[in-house]
Amino acid sequence: MLIKLCNMNGISPICTVRRPEQAEMLEKEMKCKFVVNTAAADYANKMGRFCMQLKPTVCLECISGETTGEMLEYLNFGGTLILYGLLSEKTAGGIDTIGFIGKNLTIESYLLTN
Repeated sequence: MLIKLCNMNGISPICTVRRPEQAEMLEKEMKCKFVVNTAAADYANKMGRFCMQLKPTVCLECISGETTGEMLEYLNFGGTLILYGLLSEKTAGGIDTIGFIGKNLTIESYLLTN
């Protein structure tokens, strides 16, 4: 649903998945140009290249744990990370405070029922 909304509004999302078949489905069926398999050995390099190109300012993050801090590092200046899930069953962490403050980043939350 998010990918469809992005496409309707001219936004090119960077999609992250954990399995090759998920990446293939996004690329072939959903026509996503920027897909990163986080289980691949080179995923950080690929994500970095995409972020250098697109300069993302928003991240929808549903994993939590150390992923929260990692995704903040990929955001451009003034970016916002919207935390809406807890798939890792861990509290959000891994936040580089100096980088977070220096890039003027924010963290928000999203709850569908609200």
